[in-house]
Amino acid sequence: MQCPTCLLMRSRGSWRPSQWRRERPETEEFKQCKVCDGELVDSGSWSWLPSGPPSKKSRQSSPSPASTPHPPPPCDMPPEGKVLLHIVMNTKRDKFGEFIDLWMDKLSRKLRKRLSYSGALRSGSGDPVHYICKHTEQGYFDPSNAIYDMALCFLEPLGLQIRKWNAETRGDICEALLGLSYQLTHKERVDVFEVAQHVHKVAHIIEVTATLTYRLWVKSGSAFKDWCAHILGCIDQEYIDQHAISCMLPRVSLCPTLAPRDKKKFIMNADYLRELSTRACESDVEYILSDEESFY
Repeated sequence: MQCPTCLLMRSRGSWRPSQWRRERPETEEFKQCKVCDGELVDSGSWSWLPSGPPSKKSRQSSPSPASTPHPPPPCDMPPEGKVLLHIVMNTKRDKFGEFIDLWMDKLSRKLRKRLSYSGALRSGSGDPVHYICKHTEQGYFDPSNAIYDMALCFLEPLGLQIRKWNAETRGDICEALLGLSYQLTHKERVDVFEVAQHVHKVAHIIEVTATLTYRLWVKSGSAFKDWCAHILGCIDQEYIDQHAISCMLPRVSLCPTLAPRDKKKFIMNADYLRELSTRACESDVEYILSDEESFY
């Protein structure tokens, strides 16, 4: 069962009997798994991490996580940061990078752009709701290209150094993969090449990482850049150097009040647009008042 807080598939031992019997995390007493509530020490097993033999291609492979010990995360690191740190230290970056390279080489830019209009993150507790799915009425949100950019840096920093993609391109990569997974799930596109299994797996990894990155930014505020630097700094130095890390860190402040772009496969959330409109009117009033006060 998937925990709504850490977004990971947890085994039976990570849930209380009342949660497991109902097959959902939310009950009258509990909202998340035992690990997130601090009742259980995580065993380190994450069901969605890629597995299989190491790649035989020329891409530089990452060292085995078990061969290089890492210090424990700081006590004051938010829970989202701790999970992201685990992802960075355990994801098979070479395999993930090869998939992204094939994705960029085999699909045209026009097709990737069309797919990106169906890509967004599922809204959980506390997340905004920018779009509503026409099929299930599930809420979705757009975290911005800056969040997608940082999430890809966590998953495969080497490929980003080689390719020199900008934030918009990286955002489109994430949205297009999420979009294709969404279309295949809701039968909006036929899986002619039988790639659904791989696309769903990679899209799930991107969704988990991007959602956690967004929530880390929301919780940490101005410390977000420092936490990102700490997480990236845990990657083995043979794989990535400090100069590359500094180039990957976010350079602009993220603005959550910007209205997301319209996506053809979703219904724009009317309540969210109304809230944005009200917020804009209030900011205009505040600006006028501050301007009048300057005359006295």
